[in-house]
Amino acid sequence: MAFVHGFENDVFISYAHADNEVDALGDAWVQQFQQNLRIALKQRLGRGDDINIYFDARRLQGNHPLDEILDSVRKSAVFVAVGSPSYVNRQWTRDELAAFAAVSDEPGRLFGIERLPLDEGDRYPDPLNDYFRISFWQRDQAEADIPLTLTPRLNATLYYVRLQTLAEQIRGQLMQMANRAAPQAAAAVPPVAMHAVSSAPAPSHAPPPPAAAPVPAAPVSVDGVPRPVFLAQVTEDLEYYREQVLSHLSQFDIPVLPLDMYPQGGADFKAAVQADLGRVKFFVQLLGPTASRRPRDLPEGYLVAQSDLAAEAGVPILQWRSPDLVLDTVIDPAHRAYLAGERVEAVGLESFKAKIVELATAPPPKPPAPPPAEGMVIDGPIFINANPDDQPIAEEVFEKARLRRLPLVLSHPVGTAEEVRQDFERNWRECESVVLIYGSAPQIWVRNQIMLYNKLKREREKPLREFIMLNCPPQQKPPVGIALPEVEEIDCRTGLSAEILESVVLDLAT
Repeated sequence: MAFVHGFENDVFISYAHADNEVDALGDAWVQQFQQNLRIALKQRLGRGDDINIYFDARRLQGNHPLDEILDSVRKSAVFVAVGSPSYVNRQWTRDELAAFAAVSDEPGRLFGIERLPLDEGDRYPDPLNDYFRISFWQRDQAEADIPLTLTPRLNATLYYVRLQTLAEQIRGQLMQMANRAAPQAAAAVPPVAMHAVSSAPAPSHAPPPPAAAPVPAAPVSVDGVPRPVFLAQVTEDLEYYREQVLSHLSQFDIPVLPLDMYPQGGADFKAAVQADLGRVKFFVQLLGPTASRRPRDLPEGYLVAQSDLAAEAGVPILQWRSPDLVLDTVIDPAHRAYLAGERVEAVGLESFKAKIVELATAPPPKPPAPPPAEGMVIDGPIFINANPDDQPIAEEVFEKARLRRLPLVLSHPVGTAEEVRQDFERNWRECESVVLIYGSAPQIWVRNQIMLYNKLKREREKPLREFIMLNCPPQQKPPVGIALPEVEEIDCRTGLSAEILESVVLDLAT
């Protein structure tokens, strides 16, 4: 049973059998690759028993049931093409690719890797030619600058990183398809028959699930949660470093886009990049000595296209290159100039990763405080007076008035009873305006505060400019029973609305 409902196979490995011949070290490369990929997918999905990878190790003969193999292609959720000169020159691999393309209209279901590069001028059959292909080869510059296939024996670290990169991309696609298929399966099958039906093989003509709009893995902005970081697609020689940055950011729960490789056609590539740039906090790009590919429909190349789109979108850009990279050794003049750009930082990778984390987790800047109200002339502070039972309301008024840059004194002193009394009396004598809160406070406390003011107002140099009493919830409570001409009572027992609060602050400020 496959992980994705409705398919017989989760992954179909398409390859030329010449690429699986046993080499001088006794290894069959594709056989070893699919075994390692199977293990990586089991670990990443956590569903080892449900992962079904179709890999045909037989050498095809004239009596082999070729139609059955093509049928398996059509019933596979994901197709992985092991690219190489042999792959391009075999009609059978072309037929497998064509069979899959005919039943899949989702670009994300096709994956490509390269065991060896093609010769200059050669191309892969459509649609594989326009896809990004993870390179499982590197150039041996120490000897004759020839491409060598990566193996667990030759550069095991890079082999492992690229294998895990592919496994994570496939995992994401399988999860997306499985999540889409689950509601359809639940709706189509009665609960009592679910187990029996789900264990039956899918019909040979089973189509892929209908396409659905992708759901972002992380919200653009949630309280305290960083917005995603755009970690740009890199050249093959920097995949290892990009994986390091990705792993480092995951330790801090910083979401990263893109979630998957972009389509490699120029227009589709740009559209996908632009969509993600609209969701991110800033753009990060790792640069090395190698220039990116420059296809006919993207003459500036993938590296430059990504940073140009970020600049056009107004997204802040961070670019990095190793301080050990000597620019004079970069052969391509256009790429050399790009590496010397003013945004490119030639620093250690650890320092650069720390900077990304610092920027990604920094809180958003506070909005500028509104300007003081027109005509505001205030000589002394405003006393916001409340019993401890009403302290939250007093603090709400305090914060709103503080944004207007008003001078304020908030009650709630700490000290002995005598110190508290002295603090209240001083505020009643010296503050220019008063907001008295009558909410859950005892009525006698509010009466005593008004009478204290009435006693001390004779000692003031000038009368209060404003004396506002906010009659806040609860609704049912005894009236204060004191009426002074200078006290303006505002009835907000149904709730201190934003409109009332704004009106009070404006009265205090003008």
